[in-house]
Parts: sequence; structure tokens; C-alpha cells
Amino acid sequence: LYAGSLNIQFGIIHLLHAIDLIANDNYEFWICVAGEAEKEVEKRCLHDKRIKYFGYVAKNEILKLQQKATVLINPRNNEGEYTKYSFPSKTIEYMMSGTPVIMYKLDGVPDEYDPFLYYIDGNTPQDIANRIVEVTGKSQTELDEFGNRARQFVIENKNHIVQAGKILSLCSN
Repeated sequence: LYAGSLNIQFGIIHLLHAIDLIANDNYEFWICVAGEAEKEVEKRCLHDKRIKYFGYVAKNEILKLQQKATVLINPRNNEGEYTKYSFPSKTIEYMMSGTPVIMYKLDGVPDEYDPFLYYIDGNTPQDIANRIVEVTGKSQTELDEFGNRARQFVIENKNHIVQAGKILSLCSN
């Protein structure tokens, strides 16, 4: 599942190309929300029945889809100056679902997240395809455990009380 902005700069075209490279017909690729690449996604749906485009979906429905999916993906790569300061809020949202997350290691993502995310190595559609196939090839038990560890990490370390404590500590120092 990809439930993010369909803006070209955030990697949706690379994701669509990656889908083309995965020959297995047992996959379904769910895409939600809208953006400038919406027409391209709709066009791909006509040629590849594995792609399911939901368009704009209410937040509560996206959360349900996130929990039904095998993996969640964010195809935004680490190219561009802004990625040094970029931590997509989608990362926390995805991790809270308990479903494993595949994404690029952005410069703005602290190392403490590394054990809880499946990173894509390389910047090509083939690299995305390879990682999707690799991760989805794991047992459901392994995927569930990985996703639940990520969820627990966010609950225990990134909640509002912990984050407010960090701000207070900074202010008092």
C-alpha cells in the first residue's frame, strides 16, 4: 500500500515502474490519495489489474487499509537538499499501523529508526522492486513481529509525553 501524495517528486513514478518489474501476478498494489500523477496511476490501472487505485480515501479508511496490507511503502528517495531535514510524518503513521514499512533511508530519519524499517538500497525502480519482493517473501509471522516491534517503538518512544519531555529538557538546558 502507498497512501501518500501522488506528486512526482515523492517517487510515485519510480514505484509504478517498480511494479512493472515485478512479474508475479499474486501481488496487489494499493494506491490511495491524489496528486499530479493521478492520471498516470489511473492509466497504469487499465494495463495492470494488480494496481488498485482508491483515489482520495478518508483517514479512517486509510488506517484500515494500512492494517490489511502486507507492507506499506514510501517511495520518496534521498535525493535533494531538503531530505537532510525531511522526516515524513507518514513514517510514524505507517509504523503505528503495525504493518512493516519499506522506504528509503532519508538523511532526516534518525538512526534509532533503522531496526524498525526496511530500507531500499539504490535509487532505481529495480531496487524498489527487489526490496518489495524480498520483504514480502518473509513469513507472515516474521512480518507481524517486525511491524509490531515498530509500532511498540513509536508508542514507547515517540508519544506526546516523551516528546514534550525532550522539549522541556532542551528549554531548561
